[in-house]
Amino acid sequence: MIPTAWANSGRFGQGLVNWLNTLRPHRLLLENVLGIHRDKRLPPFARPTFTAWFRQQTGGAEETPDGTHPVVLFATCYATYNKPALAQAAYEVLRHNDCRIACPSLHCCGMPALDGGNVAFAQQQARHNVERLLPFVSRGYPIAVINPTCSLMLKQEYPELLDVPDNPQLATAARQVAAATRDICEFLFELRQAGHFKEDFRSTPGGPVAYHAPCHLRMQNIGFRGRDLMRRIPQVQPRLVAECSGHDGTWSMKREYFAWSLQNGQKAFDGMRQSGAELWTTDCPLAALHFEQACGKPALHPIEVLARAYRPDGFPHPLTPQSNPPESAA
Repeated sequence: MIPTAWANSGRFGQGLVNWLNTLRPHRLLLENVLGIHRDKRLPPFARPTFTAWFRQQTGGAEETPDGTHPVVLFATCYATYNKPALAQAAYEVLRHNDCRIACPSLHCCGMPALDGGNVAFAQQQARHNVERLLPFVSRGYPIAVINPTCSLMLKQEYPELLDVPDNPQLATAARQVAAATRDICEFLFELRQAGHFKEDFRSTPGGPVAYHAPCHLRMQNIGFRGRDLMRRIPQVQPRLVAECSGHDGTWSMKREYFAWSLQNGQKAFDGMRQSGAELWTTDCPLAALHFEQACGKPALHPIEVLARAYRPDGFPHPLTPQSNPPESAA
């Protein structure tokens, strides 16, 4: 693939990469040189990036000026460069719930490097992120991560990657960052448990909503908080599909494994189809990409559903304050 730096160098570079990725000769070149399967759906690059958009909202600052509940938003590479609308939805939901959002300059979580066996580079990425996140964690900020693969990296892999004998302070910092890390719906659910999550929804998709629980989310043993939050939207009936989508980080992109990834995801594909739901959701943006590849059906992140439900025109069915459910401990 054309280096990511080209895609981020300007609108021309981004457009060039997106155009090249639609050309069969270029895809054959990618397959032969980088091992990316010629038929794997690749997400387009988007502009502005979420980081640029966030800075526009804050006048160039890395933090919003106000908010009762401080939180660091770890937007992830996918939401930053490929689908900024996802991170913007997270921003919208957090701000609606009176959060003070910090968005420092962070690197990739390091999963692709670790997945490819480049442990040294994964350690570099982890070290940079820990050093940037620690000052916020020290001030009591939790870290809300959009992609469960990335939150799993911060929670589970960073303490191991940075457990180096010559730098015990770094190992301690990694453990502190890990303890502060939350999946974004996990963070919002904790906010709700504390009585601070707003349920003033203005519209609803209504009826059944297919909810896919990704493997990397289930590994965290935190429950299905995206499903639980969507359940608070009146008339929504989430239908759980807890099967592997088959994407597995970068595995499905590889020439050798692309066909296997589609076979491995078949139970998830069937489960989503059999849910009877018009609206599909998943916490994993890469799983959503795989659903679109295999089923021709897009899937939203639960945070996007919440953002739309807060708007009167977000879904076809409007709501009045009286139609919102009463508070409960569920």
